[in-house]
Amino acid sequence: MFPDKVRAMVLDGAADPRQDGATRRLSQQKASQRSFELMVASCVKLAGCPLGTDPSQAGAAFQQLVRPLIDKPVPAGKNRTLNFNQATGGITAGLYMASEWPKIITGIRRLAKERRGDKLLAIYDTFAGRTADGKWRNYLDANFAINCNDEQARTPEQETNHRHERRQPLRQRHLRQVPDRPRGPHP
Repeated sequence: MFPDKVRAMVLDGAADPRQDGATRRLSQQKASQRSFELMVASCVKLAGCPLGTDPSQAGAAFQQLVRPLIDKPVPAGKNRTLNFNQATGGITAGLYMASEWPKIITGIRRLAKERRGDKLLAIYDTFAGRTADGKWRNYLDANFAINCNDEQARTPEQETNHRHERRQPLRQRHLRQVPDRPRGPHP
């Protein structure tokens, strides 16, 4: 193939191909957490920031808002609800662009004040590939399949141990802070 049919090729990606899957995920979690902290820093300067006025307490305030969604999703309009994975997944996706932070803050405010999730669900839907007519693109399915093939195979016990070791530094402050229990099915 190279160089007979391809003169040059550029491979671009944010992930370091030398990292194993768990290290890569931890790196992404740290980057998401840093973006969350930057968003919080901008939020606490605003009147009525739904995460409070103290950046060091914003993570706890955020967890207090989203952890109940694990067991009790909130209404999100049009016969839909917002669960924990959708809330944190949408917020994490929105953190990549500072221009999306006002939408996230508005969604968090609505969750805090009205216990409604329509704004956060809209962010999640955009990330997850839900079209205006309610159909889903194959983005998440493709992403799971590709990522699965990129991962090192481990037994369930090895995976649990590996996750515990890698997650320990972030356990107390990461914005997702998922409890160690099985997750429900994807929407």
